[in-house]
Amino acid sequence: LYTAAGDRLFIPVTATITTGITVDPESHDFGDRGIGFDSEPFTVTVSNSAEAALPITGQTVSGPFAAVGGTCTDELAPGASCTIDVVYQPTDLGPDTGSLTIEWVGGDPLVVALSGTGVAPVSDVTLSPTEFDFGEDIYRARQLISEKLAQARESLPENIHPPEMTPISS
Repeated sequence: LYTAAGDRLFIPVTATITTGITVDPESHDFGDRGIGFDSEPFTVTVSNSAEAALPITGQTVSGPFAAVGGTCTDELAPGASCTIDVVYQPTDLGPDTGSLTIEWVGGDPLVVALSGTGVAPVSDVTLSPTEFDFGEDIYRARQLISEKLAQARESLPENIHPPEMTPISS
């Protein structure tokens, strides 16, 4: 544009660019996990609230974590979401950190902070059968055992089948 005198006219323009791509959650702690035992997959959701498709150019995982599935492809349609499944694979004792990084055209990468702690795996748990005298109240004895089993369940790793009490037999 020019003024009546022929001078160039500058008009300042301000624009706000909204990317519309988000990740949920932005961090996840897998907690304690036995060395050599993968965690259950944890799902991260990537969403596009923009009015145009957003190209996803890559995803990388660092540390003792791995992407094991999901629905994200090379483009995220407007208003759509996709998922990435991540597992924790501890190899050493102690705390671990890493990240899931999602790269896309048009902005900074999306980063999900990941953490977990490698612990010594439970290699063998043995419960000995318990016998009671004939004078014992069997229902009271079963209640005591049931309470002990409940306590044991709380301290077992996720991948260990919890102990169960067998039926009363003669």
